[in-house]
Amino acid sequence: MRDARGPAHNRAVAALSGPAAARAPASFPILSAPLERAQTAETYRRLPVREADNEIRIEVNADLLYSFEDGKIRASASDLFQQAANLIYGQAKSPVRIECRSDRPPPVTTQKVAQACAAAVAAYLVNDEKATNVKFASAGIAVPPPAPPDPRDPFAPVPPRQNNVLIVFAKK
Repeated sequence: MRDARGPAHNRAVAALSGPAAARAPASFPILSAPLERAQTAETYRRLPVREADNEIRIEVNADLLYSFEDGKIRASASDLFQQAANLIYGQAKSPVRIECRSDRPPPVTTQKVAQACAAAVAAYLVNDEKATNVKFASAGIAVPPPAPPDPRDPFAPVPPRQNNVLIVFAKK
């Protein structure tokens, strides 16, 4: 059966199938490029900083800084902590307020987990990053979990979890 597009098209299709395909090069230049960028240790993450008139706010997803399962600061967050410590050392007036907001289940322990997160972030900044030029005030805040999606709508988006660390301080 012949294709109405002409003999050139038929030869191209025949070259991509059958015995001619076995003789074709193993890779095509289009498919040789990686589909994703490789994640390396040199990948630089910027700390999300918002400046107001006399206040600086840093808001980061708590799961990036703190492991709620282990109750420890994540080693992979050292670059973010270093940036925060540099900002605090250079621009902060006391006190620096650290809030950890969490809606982690079960609700009975949410407040304790949030307080442990805030205390761990403050302790890391003082002990490991040596941000000792200011006083820290830490607070854990239990946030109610998000409302469940509408059961009548099978395509309703799942509401996002609310786990944030907020570092707020006044400018010098």
